[in-house]
Amino acid sequence: MQRSAVIWFLGVCIGLFAAAAGILREDFEALRAGSNAIAEVNGVAIHHDTYRRLLNALETDLSQAPDPNQARMVLDRLIDEELLVQRGVELGLVRSDRRVRADLVSAVIAAATVDPAEPSEAELLALFQREAGRFAEHARYRVQQIYFRGASDVAMQRAVEARRQLGSGQSFETLMSQGDDVLPALPNRLLPATKLAEYLGATRAAIVLELDLNEISLPLRDARGVALLRLVEKQAEMQPDFAAVREQVRSEWRRQAEDRALREYVDELRRRAEIRTVPKVD
Repeated sequence: MQRSAVIWFLGVCIGLFAAAAGILREDFEALRAGSNAIAEVNGVAIHHDTYRRLLNALETDLSQAPDPNQARMVLDRLIDEELLVQRGVELGLVRSDRRVRADLVSAVIAAATVDPAEPSEAELLALFQREAGRFAEHARYRVQQIYFRGASDVAMQRAVEARRQLGSGQSFETLMSQGDDVLPALPNRLLPATKLAEYLGATRAAIVLELDLNEISLPLRDARGVALLRLVEKQAEMQPDFAAVREQVRSEWRRQAEDRALREYVDELRRRAEIRTVPKVD
C-alpha cells in the first residue's frame, strides 16, 4: 500500500473511531446470541466489549447516538483492521519489523505487569538504608573558566601568558574578562559532575574535579581553543533525611517491585518454552 493510501486509511480510521460507535442492536442479535462477538473474521471474533467502548466514546464526543450508517462503517473498519492485523502476521511483520515487535513487547509487558501493593514504612526505610547512595544529593562543584578562542598556537600563547599573570598575583576574575566568550557559558554556581561535563566535556570536567580549591589547571586545549579552569567551591555529597525523600524512595520501591514481577513472568515463559542455542556465541 502506498504511503498516501496508508495515511488516508489511518485518517479514516481515526476519524471514525473517534466519531463512531453504535451498531443497531437488531442487526447483530443473532450473531451475538450466547456470545460476546459482533462479528468474526477468519474465525477471530470482534468482541462487543471492544465495540461498546467505541460506542461510549462516540456518544461522548457527539453528544448524540450515531446513525445506522455510521454504526455500519465502524463495524466495517473494525473488520478491515482485523484483516490487516491478520495479513501483517502472515507477512511476518511481528518478527521482522522492529517497531511492530517493540510495540508488541510493550503491550505484553503492560498486560503482564500487576500494580504492586503499597509498601510498608518498614520496607521503604529498609530500601532507603540499603541503597543510601541512590537517594543522596551528589557532590556539586563551582568552576570558573578563562577561555581563549582561535588557532591553537595563538590561543595557547594567550593561555600561557594568562597563567603567568595569575602566578604574579593577577586575579582570576580580571583575566576572565579578557578571555573570549564560549557557548554555552559555564554558570557561576554549584553544579553536579554530570552537568559540569555537559559544559566542559568529560575529559576537562574530570581534570578540574581533581584540582584543589582555587588551584588553576594547566592550559587545556579543545577543538575551538584553550581553557584555564579553577575549582572555586565544592559541596560534598549529602545524605538527606528519609522524610525528605520518602516519595522518591516509594517510587523506586514500586519500580523494583514491577521489575521483579516482570522477571518472574519472563522466567515462567522460559520454563514453558523449548529454547535451544548454539554452543558458542561469538
